Amino acid sequence: MKEVNHGQILDIVYENEATGEKEYLDMIKRKTAMLLGSAFEIGAIFAGADLQIRKAFFEFGFNIGVAFQITDDLMDVDEESKKGNSFGSDIKKGKRTILMIKALDKAKKIDVSDIKKTVEIFRKTGAIDYARNLAETGVKAAKENLAKIKMSEEYMQYFIELADFIVKRKD
Repeated sequence: MKEVNHGQILDIVYENEATGEKEYLDMIKRKTAMLLGSAFEIGAIFAGADLQIRKAFFEFGFNIGVAFQITDDLMDVDEESKKGNSFGSDIKKGKRTILMIKALDKAKKIDVSDIKKTVEIFRKTGAIDYARNLAETGVKAAKENLAKIKMSEEYMQYFIELADFIVKRKD
């Protein structure tokens, strides 16, 4: 139960962290594979199986646990799935599934049309406007800090122009 709980905690923590395939696999092995492996081993114990058979049942359950979790990730992007969650719910939550991890890993090799599609998603979701407003808020705060510094008008103007340049630059 300790391993399963640790895996569940990692699942929650990793929703907001950039994780790689190694961390993802560690999490699902603890969360899902360990649970199924243990369940099968307990069944074998109750059936009176010897140690070798118990271990084999544990490994069977463990391996189908990994497969179960990966299939769960796949079902999230299958419009015909009857998983119970809405289509793309992991994507909406920003969850780092194996699909997201692999896609981001391979994104280094995408072409311009894929990049344009991604930028269009940034536009449609308001992410570009949000980021621009956030940057402008930072410049506004920086300028407010300038007001606390005594300096000549010439230097003040220089720093104000520098702050404006930061968010308006094109090269």
